[in-house]
Amino acid sequence: MKDDPFKSYIDQLRQSLKIRNLAQRTIEQTCWKLTRFTDWLIQNRILSIDAITKDIIRSYQVEIYQTVNARGRQNSVAYQNTIMSAVKQFTRFLYERDFIVSDPARDIQYAQTPKPVFDSCRFIFLKFCQNIQ
Repeated sequence: MKDDPFKSYIDQLRQSLKIRNLAQRTIEQTCWKLTRFTDWLIQNRILSIDAITKDIIRSYQVEIYQTVNARGRQNSVAYQNTIMSAVKQFTRFLYERDFIVSDPARDIQYAQTPKPVFDSCRFIFLKFCQNIQ
């Protein structure tokens, strides 16, 4: 985006991640995820870090959930959680650096990974086999 009010904050986080000696790929992926988040904020007319609230972050989480990926499928839970991890890392960074007075993502929970039915069936089958012996 041309006039991105969040770019300087992402750049500061990038520098912080470099100082922590994280892998370059990790840093780039985190910043890419945050750019997507801040683009969404701008599209929704949220133009200040002070305007980021828990409800806005929850709305973004719903957006990620509802988005269809390039394969025409819903984003996986793991993908949704990696995006939310970057958002939570960003808001925590903003809070720790005193850019915001509280961390709006602190209480946001990650999506739960569904347990495959197969594991439950396998467990029942193994119990059944043990009882036969």
